[in-house]
Amino acid sequence: MAFQNQKIKDLNSINSLYLNNDYISVAFIDKIELIKKEDIIFCKADGKYTEFNLVDGTKILSSKNLGEYQDVLGDVFFYRIHHSYIINIKHIIKITKKDGYYCEFSNNVKLPIAKRRQDGFSKFINL
Repeated sequence: MAFQNQKIKDLNSINSLYLNNDYISVAFIDKIELIKKEDIIFCKADGKYTEFNLVDGTKILSSKNLGEYQDVLGDVFFYRIHHSYIINIKHIIKITKKDGYYCEFSNNVKLPIAKRRQDGFSKFINL
């Protein structure tokens, strides 16, 4: 048991050295995939699942819920604008304030910013 615990610690330290938090591991039913954080445009809640929308147009469905990824993604470039969405602010091309707040992204998707999160979001992006 001690040998196994040591191996797990070794793997975790190797992962933290090489990945340097630039990647996120996404759990599937049958595998775990590594995705570059910078490639994530936004994450969308889909019941108990999370859909990752990536720069290249790929959509990846994870078997974990959105809340489990909120802390993992961190709070430097990612913000939860809505109960159903965590966005990467690096990919916002426009914020519209007509009929509510909306973020428009590099992939032409527009997502709503929840009313109760608008002030926090404005502060987050220094508006």
